[in-house]
Amino acid sequence: MVFLKSNSASIPFNDRYFQTLPALSWPTDIAAAREIFHNQGVLRLRGVLEPDELFKVRKAYLASFQKKKKDNPSVPHGLPGHPAYDFVQTQTFQDFSDHPKLQSIASALLGKPVRRLKRTPVRHFSHTQPMASRAHVDLTYLDEGTDNVVTFWVSLGDCPLQSGGLVYLKDSSGLDAAELQPHLPTDRPDDCRPITHDLQALSDLTGQPWLYADIKAGDVFAHGPRIIHASVNNTTEDWMRISLDIRFMQDGEDADPRWSDNWRGDDGY
Repeated sequence: MVFLKSNSASIPFNDRYFQTLPALSWPTDIAAAREIFHNQGVLRLRGVLEPDELFKVRKAYLASFQKKKKDNPSVPHGLPGHPAYDFVQTQTFQDFSDHPKLQSIASALLGKPVRRLKRTPVRHFSHTQPMASRAHVDLTYLDEGTDNVVTFWVSLGDCPLQSGGLVYLKDSSGLDAAELQPHLPTDRPDDCRPITHDLQALSDLTGQPWLYADIKAGDVFAHGPRIIHASVNNTTEDWMRISLDIRFMQDGEDADPRWSDNWRGDDGY
């Protein structure tokens, strides 16, 4: 039997625990896309962005490490002195994050004009890092503003599941994370925001499988702030997962003030 890992916890990769998330090819029927987004909490869109655009940003990100190769290698990800900290402030990154296609799709899904939340995390995971995103809901991290928010998870290049892809707990937008947490293990007992690091335990508790997809460059996930999601460890030896979380909110509503500045690795959100 094949097992995947998310942080230190294993989960069987079989039909009980994983199902493929269907995709819509872009452009698509906006009404149908909006219905899926609001009913299921997550939408997989194929071919939204041009691969050349993605690889340009990926190349620029990796080049920033070459420029800083003599810097202190012990600086944690995204802190001052780390390349990711400077990269999110570059025009290349800002222009891509403001991509008109993503803005247009966000407006269509939310039904009103939108604006981007400035804080845009950039993550990278290699096979040498046995770590992943713990199961969580985004609203836990941006609950001081409107919940009319859509997140685009954008992989800078192909991202099969084994390279550290995102997974979504099926039909979980209506679940109460606070009610689930007492029944689940956690490797972060002092942080109440993650639900658990154990994806199998959460699936067993709820009876729901994890939805996944082998992402191709140009595909995006669009998800709402209440769906439970996580990622798995990257076990691909020759490929680093590099991804962005680009968020748009309905214009005219209050934004969480913690998301009004550029992302940095120690901002806690």
